[in-house]
Amino acid sequence: MALVSASLDWATNAAELKTYLRIVEGDESENVELELWFTSAVEVAEQFLNNPFVDALGADVDLPSSVKLGVFKFVKALRTAEQRADGVTSARAGGVAETYAHPYAATLAFEAARPSWEHWRLEFGHMVE
Repeated sequence: MALVSASLDWATNAAELKTYLRIVEGDESENVELELWFTSAVEVAEQFLNNPFVDALGADVDLPSSVKLGVFKFVKALRTAEQRADGVTSARAGGVAETYAHPYAATLAFEAARPSWEHWRLEFGHMVE
């Protein structure tokens, strides 16, 4: 079975993820967090999708690129939430206000990834429409 975790591993995808996140090449200061977030995103995708990605004969098929994009979006949302000021729920400067949702980072990350994953989700062996 071509599970998400079998197709998406950190070592193979780290450089591409860093490019997606616009992290300067060679910057390894966030590697520990990025790997943990990436692994978590892959686990969430695998659970949510419930899809072994095999054809009618049981042969593995390539993981759709939108699944990978969803994993990257999940990591990006977690990283964005982490970069915000801890403990601050909102800030206002003149007429501009921004609300931080750090306590809900996992929910925001899932909602960022969900549109990329939704089409590939299996429920009771059938695609969810």
